[in-house]
Amino acid sequence: MKKFKSLLRENYHIVVLSVMLAAVFYVVAHVWFILDDAVYRQVAVCDWSEILWFMKWHLMTMNGRTLVHFFAILFLRNNWRLEVWRFLCTFAFCAVPLLCAKISAEGRKISRSAVLLIIFLMTSTYPYIWDSSVYWLAGSFNYLFPSVMLLVIILIHTKKPDSLWLIPLSFFCGATTDQVGIMTIGFFVLVILDRIINRQKITLRSVLFFLSSCAGYAMIMICPGTYKRFTNQGGMDIRGFSYNLFKLVRIRWIDNLCIATFTVCITLIVIFWLYKFKNQNSFTKKANPVLAVLLAVLTAANLLLKARIVAAKLMHQPVTFSESLNKAIIIIWLIYAAIFIGSIMLSGLYIYIFSKKAMPLICLILAMGSQFMMAVSDMSLSRTCVPGLFAFYVFMTYSVGEFLKSGIIKNVKLKPLLKAGFVGLCIVSCAFQVVTGLHCVFKSEPYNPKPLSHEEMVQYTDKLLEKNIKFYSGEDWHESIDAFDFSKLYF
Repeated sequence: MKKFKSLLRENYHIVVLSVMLAAVFYVVAHVWFILDDAVYRQVAVCDWSEILWFMKWHLMTMNGRTLVHFFAILFLRNNWRLEVWRFLCTFAFCAVPLLCAKISAEGRKISRSAVLLIIFLMTSTYPYIWDSSVYWLAGSFNYLFPSVMLLVIILIHTKKPDSLWLIPLSFFCGATTDQVGIMTIGFFVLVILDRIINRQKITLRSVLFFLSSCAGYAMIMICPGTYKRFTNQGGMDIRGFSYNLFKLVRIRWIDNLCIATFTVCITLIVIFWLYKFKNQNSFTKKANPVLAVLLAVLTAANLLLKARIVAAKLMHQPVTFSESLNKAIIIIWLIYAAIFIGSIMLSGLYIYIFSKKAMPLICLILAMGSQFMMAVSDMSLSRTCVPGLFAFYVFMTYSVGEFLKSGIIKNVKLKPLLKAGFVGLCIVSCAFQVVTGLHCVFKSEPYNPKPLSHEEMVQYTDKLLEKNIKFYSGEDWHESIDAFDFSKLYF
């Protein structure tokens, strides 16, 4: 019995991870075909000659994500492959906490508390983030698997910087999607830049990794279908880009209630870093305390505003702000957003300068860069946050490890009770993911189409092209959001 208790104390993170596995698999097991799944399912049941013809048509007409869409078709060919996807999807999603903690860990050990934090953040996230990026076959191949592959690349590079495995992995990761592909290139650019700054030798292999990721990304960008996809969306001036960026920062991130726990946790982490480095020089002595107080006060005020609106909604009371009040909130919120983003980046910069650790800053740049590039599109949906979230998680796991090393909680009484409480909280959040996930996931009746002849396939793709043009031009779908209205709630 004592050995069992000791084993449990040493491996409590594995217990919670097992609960997460069961919870996520239970949700994934209830997913069926819908949207793009139905499109690719129709193609998948055809002969290989028609599948290859479709892939060529897709590459020339729709977009250049040939690799991820080929895998979607491959797993949709019959029902047993769909079941394989359910297992792969669950394990890939649940591997994220371990990968992030392992990237941040020194040596063979990982921070068990860091693993728990990421499990909590992932399972307490309302599934509007995960429904079309994880709990959806076609979506998982566009967002989940490429993002996990990028984490694997970062992990391998962290442990074995010159591993030859990085050549094929960087190529395939670069060839997955527009967003993760550019993040892969960006990762190797930042690694090389770090070596230049620290006057370290730039090895031939590091250049090969960069070139390999570029070659993979070229597989997407040189395709005529990619050009057609972007031109279908129309042009965008600087005003449109600025508004989209504002909308993305507010609706998809800072004010996104789906990731409220993430917002609170990263705020606390940033305050920790501002406190830790406050005595480094005259700038940090003056700036850090002010930034920490402003960040804490403005974050609390923003959360209280959201709580007030939620309470009014629950009591079925209309929420309206006068024009002057709304303008005042916009100004204060812009100050808050600038402090929030600036403090996060400043924390990464402090770690890089004072602790000589590059990875937290690199991952912060990748996370924010992955979202900045999405502002060129009017349709930056919640699923596009996933690569950025995973990169933020690396910064957060590193921060948790350093927080535990700092000794701030060394003299805190009842530490075992706090640990047990956090374990319990993680288990509750896993249950939350099951309940809300079953509400959010796509459901439909089993879809078993018949194979198409070549003539039928041509007619099928003509209809797809017409639908695609309407979708990206806004004729068929448009997200009507006034990002300047602060009386609304966003998920």
